[in-house]
Amino acid sequence: MAHSVTSANSTLTITIGDWRAATGLASLNTALGALSSLVSVPIEVERYSADLMFDASEQEMAEVFKPIDGGELAVGWIASGETTVLNLQLMADSPTVKILQDLAAAQNRGRETFRIDATLDNIAQGMRYVLSGGVFMRTQPLPSHGKSQNPLRFGFTFGSCTPQPIA
Repeated sequence: MAHSVTSANSTLTITIGDWRAATGLASLNTALGALSSLVSVPIEVERYSADLMFDASEQEMAEVFKPIDGGELAVGWIASGETTVLNLQLMADSPTVKILQDLAAAQNRGRETFRIDATLDNIAQGMRYVLSGGVFMRTQPLPSHGKSQNPLRFGFTFGSCTPQPIA
């Protein structure tokens, strides 16, 4: 039986957290400024690029060495195999762009990173992906300009990605 592969019904929410507050240290909410009201509140990402909403990079799960004198491969599991890199592409007029630009500015003001968690509901496949313990890694400060303004790119790295069926 064929399944839908429609992307349009997928939803992605991100949640901004504060690593320091979770450990009992002083909060960075002052660096967040106006965004402090969004801490711990799921934010639904809006106005994706029509060509590529988001993608996840492949995970390297092992390191491999071939001994110089021949013989079997030496292989080892690596912890970075559990990380997930998520790249978003948002239309230049997306309200989420303003939030992410403000978050980038807050990280620079506070000279610290904020914890990012996310949930992707893939309605077509009936799956939910819970992305935990992440960080906002990359931002594009302004859109490329052609015939029209191109989508902006943003990147996150998460400590884990847990797939589960949508109940």
